[in-house]
Amino acid sequence: MKVEKVIHINESHSIEIGKSTWDSSEQSLRNRYDQQNGKFDPKSSSEIPRNDLILIIRESINNDLLTGAELVETLEIIINKLKRIIS
Repeated sequence: MKVEKVIHINESHSIEIGKSTWDSSEQSLRNRYDQQNGKFDPKSSSEIPRNDLILIIRESINNDLLTGAELVETLEIIINKLKRIIS
């Protein structure tokens, strides 16, 4: 994966956004975890195609994997993003 943006969650966890490993014309996200020595841990880090992310979110909602509070938080983020796009 060619990482273009990193969102740090904590010392050993981050979300990476960039060009996918399998096709440089596609975007993907990686839920990155590092080993205790600080090096990348491929076994616990998954790269997800952007298109699959939508499917995962949809199925998480449809299968009651998110709490009401998480749904509200997510909806607020979406609404605020839409307001910025529309303005």
